[in-house]
Amino acid sequence: MKHARWITLICVGLFLAVLANGASSYLKRLGLLDHRSYESFIGSYCAVPGAGEPSLVFPSKCKQNPSFTEAAPNDPAAAVPLLSRRYVYDTVGYERVLKVFKDALFAGFVILSLFVVGATKSRPPRLTAISPIVLLAVSVSIGFLISVMLWGFVFALLGLRSFAFLGVALLGGWAASRMQSFAWCVALMLAIQTVLVGFEFIFGIPLRYCPNSFRGAGTMVLSNSLGVFAVVALAFYCSFSSSRSYFWPLLVMVGLLLLASGSGTGLFALLGLLGMLALGSMSGLRRGVMAVALGVLAITLTAKLPELTHRPDIYNSVLGSDGRLGRFGELLQSTSATDLVVGRGVGFGTNTALNLSSTVPAPLPPGADGEKFAADSTVTVLLTQLGAVGILLFYGMLGWAFLRDRAARPAYLVFAISSLAINITEVFPANFLLGLTLAHTIFISRQRLAVSSPG
Repeated sequence: MKHARWITLICVGLFLAVLANGASSYLKRLGLLDHRSYESFIGSYCAVPGAGEPSLVFPSKCKQNPSFTEAAPNDPAAAVPLLSRRYVYDTVGYERVLKVFKDALFAGFVILSLFVVGATKSRPPRLTAISPIVLLAVSVSIGFLISVMLWGFVFALLGLRSFAFLGVALLGGWAASRMQSFAWCVALMLAIQTVLVGFEFIFGIPLRYCPNSFRGAGTMVLSNSLGVFAVVALAFYCSFSSSRSYFWPLLVMVGLLLLASGSGTGLFALLGLLGMLALGSMSGLRRGVMAVALGVLAITLTAKLPELTHRPDIYNSVLGSDGRLGRFGELLQSTSATDLVVGRGVGFGTNTALNLSSTVPAPLPPGADGEKFAADSTVTVLLTQLGAVGILLFYGMLGWAFLRDRAARPAYLVFAISSLAINITEVFPANFLLGLTLAHTIFISRQRLAVSSPG
């Protein structure tokens, strides 16, 4: 079948990139990498198991507030990195190579797409037919030029990583006819993450049941990224799988991953997805009753969120001074009128900038990392980089695609909900799946245009 081998290769690359991206962090949480730090953490934060108890299986007897002497009786200074838990997330030496896998996937897909498009001599879609995506790409180009002028070419180039999904979208139409292959690949990744989190729960640093525990993350590095990926994967499967035979087993896996990760974002995204699927299968009075029931369920979920996620301070992640709304308000107050309109350039305030500021030998240009300003939502990061124009164009693009592509509506709904509490353009592989979903929308738009104007 046409392009089948290329699609298989991309699926394998996507699968491996997801495992490689967070492999070092995952192995550290299990004690298979940097075992000394793992044992120090267990010894500091977990009570010594009683006689006959295994030392590494379910180490759930957590100490509330270990002292420096408990953590490192002979060397208090050594307790500083231990108590910060940074060792799990720090990438050094060869571990950084694993992070390049996802960039290689994006780059490889774009290069392969250019080759396929050139070999088939296919015409690009009319710009007027995909104007929302083109306008966002233009806005990103302007943001790139601003970033070059303010922060330098290298920083601006790295800042484009957040918008690599646009390259997948604009060039990936050739793969859109095989979306069911990607859907099965994503379902398999969801199953693998469930198994990995299971091992993490049994053998790793304590999860979910003490104040000093970690939340499940699998190879997604961060727990909220795992929760968002789980629901994105389910929505992608629902949108593009040729059969929904495995919907219920996948739904169970998503539920388990959300409980392990404690992701409030994922819970609300899942509620939105299930609500859409339920309302889409009903009509008339039943649909109205279901809409009311979903509203009640949403209110109940909001009220019970701390208990469900085992995070008593979860509301602070949204309403607190360091939460999403707090960050957004801080940005509005500290930004000039010009920056509010067009932003400060791509890359500003992203995870890439923060990572560079702590790893590169030479410091970044002053202010390029946003003075350690981390944007936890797509709204905030777009306002920071592309201004209000970027926000309108991004969500305008999602709205246009939602109306244009009926099959992909579950995926677009989850992307939109998740983006309010996480920077969806930086969360891998959700950003790659966003690009593929947009490529499918461009593909069907082109097909409709060809049918409507055969001459």
